[in-house]
Amino acid sequence: MSSLKRIAKNTGVTFLGNNAFKILSLILVIFIARYLGSESFGRFSFALSFTGLFAIIIDLGTRLVLVRETTKSKKDASKFLSNTLILKLFSAIITLSIIFLLINILKYDSITKLSVIIASFGLMFNSMTNSVISVYQAYEKMEYSALVKIGKVILRFLFTMSILLIGLGLTYVLIVYSLIQLFGFLISLFIYNKKISKLVFNFDKDLIFRFLKSGFPFLLSSAFVEAYFRIDITLMSKMAPKTVIGLYNNVSPEVVIGWYSAAYSILDSLISIPNALSVAMLPVLVLYFKNNRNKLKDIYNHSIKYLS
Repeated sequence: MSSLKRIAKNTGVTFLGNNAFKILSLILVIFIARYLGSESFGRFSFALSFTGLFAIIIDLGTRLVLVRETTKSKKDASKFLSNTLILKLFSAIITLSIIFLLINILKYDSITKLSVIIASFGLMFNSMTNSVISVYQAYEKMEYSALVKIGKVILRFLFTMSILLIGLGLTYVLIVYSLIQLFGFLISLFIYNKKISKLVFNFDKDLIFRFLKSGFPFLLSSAFVEAYFRIDITLMSKMAPKTVIGLYNNVSPEVVIGWYSAAYSILDSLISIPNALSVAMLPVLVLYFKNNRNKLKDIYNHSIKYLS
């Protein structure tokens, strides 16, 4: 299969998988907002957004490094993945400690604190899953990534709706979210072992330091991206107005966040196409950067043309 055909296939698979994921997630968010109400939905949105700010600390810029290095040397995929997961285990422990410390220093109420702590475990498992998906990306097997995403969102939809219908609240919804992230990690490992290679943990200190060094520029760029997309809700939790002129008095920040998040979730679904193309292109560009710069320029020019 030619490079352009592989890119087209993986773009299509990623686009369909992401859209199915986003559509079901959007429907679920609408139901969560309706059943929990503005205040609890605001806490739900804040917990996910606040913990999301720390995703870069767990990842440490290794996601793109893992794609790049695995694309160059697929025989070492298991070694790369196992050491990345070991690194992320340690970074996750540090990150969860920072989250716990900050959420107490910032003096949020007890329900918000508990929500953030539960969501932070989901953040850890999701980051681990993303490492496995990075290897899928390097192998240009994005159908496995789509399968994991769709499986997660279907289970999340079914279990969350069940919880809402029997009258359980915010805490149980977040527990379901975190457990589904754990399931996603386990199923992604299962697919990796069945379809790509047996994962054997082999600690390599030098490799971990190499990944940390290579990942530092990605860490810096990701810090700005995450801050741009996620800092808004965290700021609103402390700065949202108590009064909405002509509408409500004594409005809590959680209610304002709930309104904002419900609208933002709809707009967030519009970035699927460029995201799918960039995911599909990365492993191909890595190969051609090393072997055929002219082909790399050609594919890059085609991608810009399609996006514009």
